[in-house]
Amino acid sequence: MEQKQAQATPPPTIQKPWSLGVFSGNTLKYFAAVLMVCDHLHQFFFQGVTQADWLNWLGRPVKPIFLFMCAEGFYHTRSKFRYALKLYIGSCIMSTINLMLPTLKDGTFMVNNIFSTMCVSVLYMWFYQMVVTGITEKKTVKILGGIGLAVLLYLPVILFNYLWIPMTSAVDIALNFIPNAMRIEGGFVMVALAVAFYALRSNRLLQMLPLVLISIIIFITEQGGGGHIAWMMIFAVIPLLLYNSKRGAGGNFSKYFFYIFYPAHLYVIYFIALALQ
Repeated sequence: MEQKQAQATPPPTIQKPWSLGVFSGNTLKYFAAVLMVCDHLHQFFFQGVTQADWLNWLGRPVKPIFLFMCAEGFYHTRSKFRYALKLYIGSCIMSTINLMLPTLKDGTFMVNNIFSTMCVSVLYMWFYQMVVTGITEKKTVKILGGIGLAVLLYLPVILFNYLWIPMTSAVDIALNFIPNAMRIEGGFVMVALAVAFYALRSNRLLQMLPLVLISIIIFITEQGGGGHIAWMMIFAVIPLLLYNSKRGAGGNFSKYFFYIFYPAHLYVIYFIALALQ
């Protein structure tokens, strides 16, 4: 008599009896998109204008919200490879356009590319899952594979930032098209935050802890420095705690909204700034 194949144990779901659960995933994305536009208006039109600093403040919670949703997307996706590939293609397209854009008279140039951060974040979530699976299944190959790939993506940071190996123009351009931890908007701290969101998703309060700790550390260490307002990303905790773990209405439009809206609004704002300079 044939034995029935054991069914895989489903991943844990978030338990949040205390949550108001008023925001769907799509609502969070639209909310973050509005804040993102405010932040980019400040970046290209109001740099150095003290009266407009509030636009910059509004933009601080954006990255944590989108990285949180990135972790949710990775958890729910049917194909992790396709998910990472879409982000990688988006990153390459934006890198190509950014390299061709002229610099504004005030020296501002386009460096924004959150797709690169999200792509590397998804890859590190994948590596993390490989290590966890390897430990569970007692497979050393998976454990070493996950760790090895994680180190490989961080290798450019070690080579060019810590070992001070000379950076040639060709390598500088190539790094924009090779997923790595060196060319990501927000730095590797944001990747670590995204992985923490994924690793701790069975408990919403624990998910928020890394975000709170990172914000506090930034507040303590960077007061008066160039990134002194980055601690304001702690305010992302409020909408994230109100997330109801549902995608929400909108269908395919909402599914692909960010992939289109993010680069579109950036380039519209940039070309308006270019025309007005």
